[in-house]
Amino acid sequence: MSVDPYLRQVDTALQARGVTPQRRADLLAEMESHLLDSGEDPPEAFGPAEVFAQRLAGQLPTGDDEPGGQGWDRPRARSLVREQMQTNQQLAERGWNPGWKGRPFYRQQARWQSPQAPGSVLDTVTAFTAQHHGRLRARDSDGLTATLGSRIAFRIFGVFMKTGRSRLPIRFQVVVHPNTGGTDVEVTVAEDMGWGVLGFSLATGPYERAFAELLDALRNATTDDVINT
Repeated sequence: MSVDPYLRQVDTALQARGVTPQRRADLLAEMESHLLDSGEDPPEAFGPAEVFAQRLAGQLPTGDDEPGGQGWDRPRARSLVREQMQTNQQLAERGWNPGWKGRPFYRQQARWQSPQAPGSVLDTVTAFTAQHHGRLRARDSDGLTATLGSRIAFRIFGVFMKTGRSRLPIRFQVVVHPNTGGTDVEVTVAEDMGWGVLGFSLATGPYERAFAELLDALRNATTDDVINT
């Protein structure tokens, strides 16, 4: 894929999410600069345009868009693009395809600080996964990947039945970084249906609710000593 059509897709997706012209211009300029310097194909460097745009939009700060404003400047755009590329690399290293070939269609990220040590955060999330009948897929000292729900159950019962909605297949990754007060926690959750656009379009609403509930539960679990079930 050539650079211009890909960047236009990103621009359209950012605009649809209410990102201002100044921010879009800065983000696209940073992406174009990277592509010209590296010679990479855009999907190889950033993943699907829609997914990358969604993640960028979700991390934008609030503040003044004018040059020199407190909330936004060109270095901030560069930092955001690089952060999302680094997340892609971390996901790939853990064996999770972060959206290439069009999947996952829907994902969400969140960050917070925990007073627990990194190992304790991962122990807490591991216990949370087991309590909710999930499966731990990979774990090392820097993070873990786990799944919840059931593809089979969801395909049998579907989005219109409570049983199906309660078994939405979700994959999530937790990355931990130690800090002076405990741990910086970054969680990425994504649908794990493994199928096409129809399934995504029907399940978007339930996934939005499920992602919000999961992120809240993980945040509560890793900022308290007791897991609420």
